[in-house]
Amino acid sequence: MKIRQEDDYVIINGLEIEGSIANERCEQCGNNKIRDDKYDAYFCATCNKWLEEKCSDPDCYYCPQRPDKPIPESYMK
Repeated sequence: MKIRQEDDYVIINGLEIEGSIANERCEQCGNNKIRDDKYDAYFCATCNKWLEEKCSDPDCYYCPQRPDKPIPESYMK
């Protein structure tokens, strides 16, 4: 998996995500967490999972739109 940061985007196998690579690490695999600004949440690209639960606020702008997995399967190589 190829992950790099360019300006305000993280590019994962060609998929551009508005966000940044964090200094913190995934507890499961040890790779860097990635902040996805569109969904206001952190995820692990290697594990392809969100690292925080959706909130319970019914008026939340971010959580209802968030997909089950942060990276579409077609980009997981």
